Amino acid sequence: MKPFKKFLIETPPPEDWDRQVFDTSYKKQLAYAMERAKKIGSGSSRVVFEIPFEGRPTVLKIAKNAKGLAQNGKEADWGMYRMNPDITCPLIDYDEEHDQPTWIHLEKAEKLKASVFKSIEGFSFEDFGYMVRDCEQTREGRKGKYFEINWEGCVSDEKEIEKIRESELFYDVERIMGDFDIMAGDLQRLANWGLYKGHPVIIDLGFDSSIYKSHYGGK
Repeated sequence: MKPFKKFLIETPPPEDWDRQVFDTSYKKQLAYAMERAKKIGSGSSRVVFEIPFEGRPTVLKIAKNAKGLAQNGKEADWGMYRMNPDITCPLIDYDEEHDQPTWIHLEKAEKLKASVFKSIEGFSFEDFGYMVRDCEQTREGRKGKYFEINWEGCVSDEKEIEKIRESELFYDVERIMGDFDIMAGDLQRLANWGLYKGHPVIIDLGFDSSIYKSHYGGK
């Protein structure tokens, strides 16, 4: 992964921040960031802040627990690896001072509405989400329901199913699930998607089976 680091910009967090704060507790790190940046989101593992960078708003994700560190690490790995720029927001930088990054810095996406998703992709986000779930079931060796029956009345049109299967977006999601073991649950939630340069992108990435097993007792 290191050879690709030259493509990233070594500046964030903002230069006037005391980076030693990231050697302290999660609580102190978040309190420090709350005093200096706008909080725009929060989940069970990370808090998301908006910070200015080169004249534009960008996103800083700071871990709030061990799960957040693991998700930051996974998302940073994908940011370094990614070949197709349309599936996630570009990674700007990440914390390399620790074994797992306490923070990662990304370009910011706009909020994505279901109607906008459909106008771009030509199929509904709801249908897409069920197809993503079926992809996970198939990958795990379980027989997917979606290609055989109408899943809870959502889609019965075979042409619609084929349209999703043949889309570039679905191909990219299949690849990220396969190459990085990302689970389908978060990918099915519209809130975990945004709009970046006219394309739907995943804005909350990192929940894989290893995190599920380590932090939720999954099998």
